[in-house]
Amino acid sequence: IVMRSLKQNTTIKFLVSYADPSEGHVGTIYQATGWLYTGLSQPTPKYDLGGGKVHHSRSLGQAYGARSVRHFQAKNVPIKVVPQSPKHRYVYF
Repeated sequence: IVMRSLKQNTTIKFLVSYADPSEGHVGTIYQATGWLYTGLSQPTPKYDLGGGKVHHSRSLGQAYGARSVRHFQAKNVPIKVVPQSPKHRYVYF
């Protein structure tokens, strides 16, 4: 429904989506519906500012106005980089 609506109401030419192997996903639905597998993405780390809750860098930028590890270290905010695995990337034209 969403893809049909995008086709009818926008000029979008392609979609990109990801399947997260750390969640047990390999993109079975994407494969079954004709999406093109383009390999693994570059892993993007997440960040822990204490308390064990991890944040994506974009969330840090929106919430705190910065997403640089150096910025948080300079402000004496404890920040821990939490490595993530690469994701399976799919494209639909």
